[in-house]
Amino acid sequence: MPPYIYPASASALLSFSDLCVDPSSSNTVILADATQARSKFRNALKDVEARNADWLIVLDAVQGYLPYLLGTINSLEADDLLQRNDPLFPWKSIVTSPSMGTSSLANLPAFGSELVMTLTCYAAALCNLAYDTLRDPLAGTRSAGPRDRQPMTSSADDKRKVDKMAQAADMLCRASGVFDYVAQTVLPAWEARIADSTDGKSGAFRIGKGKAKMPGEFSRDVQRALSMLALADANAIGIEKLLSPFHANITFQSTRLPLPKGHPSPGLLAKLHIEVATLYSSSRTLLKTIKNSKSSALEGLNIDDDIEPSLMEYLRKEWAIAEVRSRKWLAVEAGENASGEKVGQAIAMLKDAKIRLEELRKHGDIGTSTMKKMKGLKIGLGSGGKEAKTERKSRITQEMADIESFLETYTHMNNTVSFQPIPPISSVQALMPGGRPIFSAKPFTLPVPAFGPGSATYSPPVRKGPINPDAAQEIASPAIRHETPGTYAGAGNYF
Repeated sequence: MPPYIYPASASALLSFSDLCVDPSSSNTVILADATQARSKFRNALKDVEARNADWLIVLDAVQGYLPYLLGTINSLEADDLLQRNDPLFPWKSIVTSPSMGTSSLANLPAFGSELVMTLTCYAAALCNLAYDTLRDPLAGTRSAGPRDRQPMTSSADDKRKVDKMAQAADMLCRASGVFDYVAQTVLPAWEARIADSTDGKSGAFRIGKGKAKMPGEFSRDVQRALSMLALADANAIGIEKLLSPFHANITFQSTRLPLPKGHPSPGLLAKLHIEVATLYSSSRTLLKTIKNSKSSALEGLNIDDDIEPSLMEYLRKEWAIAEVRSRKWLAVEAGENASGEKVGQAIAMLKDAKIRLEELRKHGDIGTSTMKKMKGLKIGLGSGGKEAKTERKSRITQEMADIESFLETYTHMNNTVSFQPIPPISSVQALMPGGRPIFSAKPFTLPVPAFGPGSATYSPPVRKGPINPDAAQEIASPAIRHETPGTYAGAGNYF
């Protein structure tokens, strides 16, 4: 059930004073503050993995650390700070699994790598916080689909739940923007710096054929796929929110026709689900083709393509459910045609949806016998356990009840009134329209650095003694552009 839950990343303790030289001695306290902010971020990730904290703590910690990281990168670029050595940042991937016999922490080169992983953790924290928001007891029982099938107890409960869905969708749109920013801006800059530093002169971390693999987070296609995934989840929640006014009138019995007054148009619902299915499918395709695609402009970059199985399973599962629902609502649109001329078409669509759902429930397959098994619908999310399995069964049961009810209604109508031919199921795909989104990704911009170039109170430091140009071998991303205070995505939203 959307949204996808990311595993917690992990890192090791680092000291910025050990990584950087301060020629002017004016940033000593700032470097200590940066170390403390990173330690808080690292400890928050550790605590949330041990279930001693929640994702709100992680989000607060990463938002506190990011300005210090940006200040360090910009200060290194301006030579206000110098690197002692070529830095390595240990990080655990959240999208790829380490090879057998290797450490879960990969040593990543340059401050640019730290920025990639920090922003990825930021986006993942937004996604996980969206999930937790929907599970908030004050928001009502966690939905098992676009309808709870459980009557609301009061209008206040109804409004509270709608507000929670809106908050969750907003977080996911923000997360989509962060993932996209990493793909479009941060990774290209990081690749350029790494390419400059692997000329054999600087002694920098070498990346190439046969060398250490970089986590999947360093593939542009992976970041694009994660952006699509977050956006698909946001739109799926948006559909649930659109249908929320009708929850109170729906029980575990199937939906009745005709639909209640004011119910969203079946054609609109179908297009919304088609958009969700398209996003899930596109995300899955990008992740499946990493091996055969050049997802980085850096020649020889060895990206780990062993994507977490739970992520691939989730994408297959949610794509399948969205496909079934799009056919169901297209069938209702055709069946409710006043002239009755499309009842046969409605029956074909419902039969197609029923076959897909039966295969999904019985074998974990979807569509045709050549499709791979939908393991995600059998075992749920890797961390979902019994709850995820229960939600999956509930959603399939609900969809099957709707489809069988609609199919019975339209079959009777066709046999007694309309007498329309029923087209073959193979023709259904050609009748599918284009999708329509509810939400789009929210553009992300970096916050103002805590110090150094670009900060609110920056003035070039007075250096003590000459500077050795060879000592400064900064290989992070170029000087980071920033927005004025209050204009970046999420400004003031520190929860």
